[in-house]
Amino acid sequence: GVEKYAFPQLYDSTLTVAEQYTEKNKFIITGEYSSTSGSEIRLGVTNIARGSVRVTAGGRTLTEGTGYTVDYNLGIVKILDETALASNSPIDVSVESQSFFNTQRKSLLGTNLEYAFSDKFTLGGTILHLSEKPLTQKVNLGNEPISNTIWGVNGTFKSDWQWLTSVIDKIPLINATAPSSIAFSGEFAQLLPGHNKAVNQDDYGTSYIDDFEGTESSINIKNPTAWALASTPRITSGPLSGKRFIKDNDTFWKEHVDNGYIKNTDMLNIGYNLNRAHIAWYYIDQIFTNGNANTPKHIKNDKEMLSHHYIRPVIEQEIYQDKDPIFGESSTLQTLHLHYYPRERGAYNLNVDIDENGYLNAPESNWAGIMRKLDNTNFETSNIEYLEFWLMDPFIYDDINISSGKLVFNLGSVSEDVLKDGRKAFENGLPTSNNNAVNDTTIWGRVPRLTSITNSFDNSNLYQQDLGLDGISNDDEYNFYTYSKYYEEINSKVTGTAKLRWAEEAFSPLSDPAGDNFHYFRGDDYDERELDIFNRYKYYNGVEGNSTANSDEFTSTATTSPDSEDLNGDNTLNETEQYYEYIVEIDKDMFENEANWESNFITNRVESTVELKNGNSDIVKWYQFRIPINTTRKRAEGNINDFRSIRFIRMYLTGFEEEEHLRFGELQLVRTDWRVYEKNENLVDNSIADKLQKTGRIDISSVCIENDSRKKPVGYQLPPGIDRTIDPSQMQLTEENEQAM
Repeated sequence: GVEKYAFPQLYDSTLTVAEQYTEKNKFIITGEYSSTSGSEIRLGVTNIARGSVRVTAGGRTLTEGTGYTVDYNLGIVKILDETALASNSPIDVSVESQSFFNTQRKSLLGTNLEYAFSDKFTLGGTILHLSEKPLTQKVNLGNEPISNTIWGVNGTFKSDWQWLTSVIDKIPLINATAPSSIAFSGEFAQLLPGHNKAVNQDDYGTSYIDDFEGTESSINIKNPTAWALASTPRITSGPLSGKRFIKDNDTFWKEHVDNGYIKNTDMLNIGYNLNRAHIAWYYIDQIFTNGNANTPKHIKNDKEMLSHHYIRPVIEQEIYQDKDPIFGESSTLQTLHLHYYPRERGAYNLNVDIDENGYLNAPESNWAGIMRKLDNTNFETSNIEYLEFWLMDPFIYDDINISSGKLVFNLGSVSEDVLKDGRKAFENGLPTSNNNAVNDTTIWGRVPRLTSITNSFDNSNLYQQDLGLDGISNDDEYNFYTYSKYYEEINSKVTGTAKLRWAEEAFSPLSDPAGDNFHYFRGDDYDERELDIFNRYKYYNGVEGNSTANSDEFTSTATTSPDSEDLNGDNTLNETEQYYEYIVEIDKDMFENEANWESNFITNRVESTVELKNGNSDIVKWYQFRIPINTTRKRAEGNINDFRSIRFIRMYLTGFEEEEHLRFGELQLVRTDWRVYEKNENLVDNSIADKLQKTGRIDISSVCIENDSRKKPVGYQLPPGIDRTIDPSQMQLTEENEQAM
């Protein structure tokens, strides 16, 4: 019937899904073709060994140089023999190609011996041995290293037999006068196949269909420079829907409707950032942790600060305990720090609901986060299956870390409009003079009318452009209607010691109404105040002045590129909120009680004893999280139903009442080479189908020596007969990782 030929999945599903219908994903095409002779033949291989090309025309061997020429680099043969071309003789080209990189060492030994017993009798022998030695003991199917021997013997005998001439001459009608001779020749050869001892196992060679070392590959998304201030998530359902991150009923700002720039239509835009708290994200520069001439003295001498678990250096073996260090390379692991301040307002937050000490009320309802673009946007084609990260125990200090909350990830399309106004803000679109005719004004500040062509500043007056996303300098913010009203209100609410504290801070709401100022993590002012490392990075992610900051002693800019709301550089402003939501509970019981691990995506925990600079030692726990992107516990926001367009990732914290610090040892997307076969019904034996329960599912992941050998209760052990291979690229003996699917 038609079902045999119909392939509806090709039209109603994605290409990746359709390809899984292997019984239908087959096409057989037959036909005929005719060709005309041409003088150029492309061999389809490059880097050809000289002398390895042989060309025949109608069985006649052509000579290189006169009959044909070869471009050995590009793999092109040009026929010069006009006779062969004109006669339309079939031209056959054979070639022995060589690869760009030879990953095997080869040895060819041989000899040929001949001995003449007499002028009539000669006996000889030949033996050749070809051996290949792989770089490692693991070789793939089809690339096995051979150890072959071929041997042979040959002999000749020739003799003049005059009597044979006499006998033949006696035959009637035959007159034999020439001398007669008889000759014998023979050859025997035998091939003795073998394999290199490097792949020996119980006298049999071993090759791998897949050794699973490459089962998984990762896309690192940990670098803090790729992340930017996150837009406010739109949440319509799920466990976070009651947070109301977007406030559209703020009492204070409603009083200013129809006054100045604020209209009814602006109320939602103002409410967009009213719950944004402060967050800092960074790597800690080794100038602080290694201690050298440039390290501030008060930090160099503060052994307790340098022993703090959220500051001290982390070596790879603290997480990957069985990983061999590589000679000559630093084993220090760069860790991503997320420092969340739920009681302090974030950038462009005009919330005046503060207490007398200047802190935001209801901190558990606040949020703060970061977002970044993704280069591999089609997760379905790339087969990206997990979001994976290692997190230092967030409750390592029981007397400080008592607050619980949520770490939330959004995968999909998220709005790039950080300052919600429907306009794309980009610093390099601001004028380098006082010509405001090229700008428009919104409740947030100035936005360019121009379109961005290049992502670079106008160096003629850089200071006029490096003003942050609001397009207003710090001094002008006091005169801008929205920020001036905010300043007046909070100035009247904060009293006493809080006002004195704010007066001393260069980045307080009184000193920076927009909350977007930048400060490098070094500086004389920080040294004079003897700030700790946490406070040195507190305003490192500000966007106003982050390209024009300067110092006589060191480079003190965070970026040389203009800040922009166009996160992925496609010259458009994405305002769509459609994504998958994943929630990780940052709760002490969820970490310590292993019964809760599965529901919180925790797959592993390692404990390491570390030596601290204060002379003490301490046990530190690291937790591995592995979130399947297609987990049933995900929640869809907006019109999203597949993983073909995952353009952004947003990560934010919420629900905390107190300051929270998260330290990531790794943060990556994980793709696998193996894909789950979804059509399980094709694998069921009908004779026993009624005895099977068809509700199971399969997930693909990996375990390895470096990550899982000390996993509780049972760690990963090497399978029988498998050894960790030695890395041939290292000077000293370094064992490579061993992994299984």
